[in-house]
Amino acid sequence: MTASELEAGNRVASRSGEGMGRLHGGRVVLVGLLWLALVQAAAALDVHRPLAQLHHTAWRVQDGAPGQITALAQTTDGYLWLATQIGLYRFDGVQFERYEPPAGEALPATSVSALHASPDGGLWVGFRYGAVSHIDGARLSHYGQAQGLPSGTVFSFARDADGRLWAATFTGLVYLQGGRWHALGPRWQYPGRQARTVFVDAEGTLWVASEQGVAYLPRGGTQFQRVQARVGRISQIAQGPDGAIWIAEADGAVRALPVPGRPTPARTLPLASAGLLFDRDGALWATTLGDGLYRWTGEAASPFEGFRQRKGLTSDYALPLLEDREGTLWIGSSRGLDRFRHANVVLAPLPDGAHDFAIVAEEGAAVLVGSRNRPLLRLKGGRQETLPLAPPLTAAYRDPTGMVWLGGPKGIWTLHDGTLAPGVPLPVSRYSGVQAITRTSDGSVWVSLNTPGLHRLQDGRWTHLRDLPGTREGASPLTLLPGADGRVWMGFAHNQIASMREAGCRSSDFRKASMWAT
Repeated sequence: MTASELEAGNRVASRSGEGMGRLHGGRVVLVGLLWLALVQAAAALDVHRPLAQLHHTAWRVQDGAPGQITALAQTTDGYLWLATQIGLYRFDGVQFERYEPPAGEALPATSVSALHASPDGGLWVGFRYGAVSHIDGARLSHYGQAQGLPSGTVFSFARDADGRLWAATFTGLVYLQGGRWHALGPRWQYPGRQARTVFVDAEGTLWVASEQGVAYLPRGGTQFQRVQARVGRISQIAQGPDGAIWIAEADGAVRALPVPGRPTPARTLPLASAGLLFDRDGALWATTLGDGLYRWTGEAASPFEGFRQRKGLTSDYALPLLEDREGTLWIGSSRGLDRFRHANVVLAPLPDGAHDFAIVAEEGAAVLVGSRNRPLLRLKGGRQETLPLAPPLTAAYRDPTGMVWLGGPKGIWTLHDGTLAPGVPLPVSRYSGVQAITRTSDGSVWVSLNTPGLHRLQDGRWTHLRDLPGTREGASPLTLLPGADGRVWMGFAHNQIASMREAGCRSSDFRKASMWAT
């Protein structure tokens, strides 16, 4: 992608999106078979859902998003800030806005390489060719060699447990004190001349990667200690919920760093990476330099799950990751911005081409799905299992005992405790679809066919109840439901509801009511 293409995309403001905090909300319509989930306040991203069942939004260059995003930050006012190779941008969930300094001022460079949102609402900005700026509302401050900052790219910032701001730069690790940046002298015993990334863990330990390896500075310490492990070019450091220290290598892999006294999980993503993050639920997210986005739930037996451009990611080449204060994940890539957030309604993982569904809940969290053209499926936890029952299956019902009844033109089957019983043929000689099934307390099974008619199976014998009093001639119920008082409730086309007693099936027991459409 050329600079002119980037500029063309960046001049357009995106007006399609929803977001976080200050970022504006929106409406989403999903078409297809949907599952409903419980609404959660400030919902995190459920690690047990596949990435495809999270709500993913992509803003591409052609939508007005900037490309070549190198860093992300969220300030206390809710704005999302994007560092790019052609400028600094702000996003409110609807529109991307290029940052313009106050009148008469300018940023020291165009290519932004690092961002850090400070607790007081300000934003620290690091530049590719050296220099740091601080944006605090309408005030803009700059730091360069005159303020102690060495020349060279600023790769990242980190604030330690005592509030001190550190910066990893091409020419070393520096810290801010008294309005000036300070390089590390010999007493710090810092290994190396560069600092590629800096990170502060939950215990307040400062970790840094240089061209000579990884070193750490315990909270309150004045001398760095080296980690005796061979590493590649580290782009990012993060801490897992178990205390393990993880690294992302631009020429190696995403893996745990062997540190004495800390766990070292064996799980590894053998891909070059420049982005690493553990979310609030302990899931590990990693971007790669050409192979998409990956997530690991943290469970030892689970693999890394990938999400790539062919599934909707803006680009397989991605760098920064950010979890905002609402638990939403943001990813910056070479071609735009991606967001993953909790979805209250998600697409069920059904095979392509399946249609006309018969759905029933099993005991527990599983759902059975029959269709006209696919075998019976069991959906559970985002996974699907094919069961040995061929289509078409057009009706499904679970009775109070937990037994599932399944119907189609080839007969009626039952499924109980995982066992599928042989089918019972329909009481008609010609092809007929099954519209509804129910079972009443006396053990009778009621089946509506489109031949037409209502049929009852009791003690192995079928009884055909046709042209019920008060209903349209040739009508068959579309829905059936047993009542607690011994009635069978039936729903018909043309806004008609009817009920009938279980025993006797006499016309005098038949009652009818109207239902008005709204």
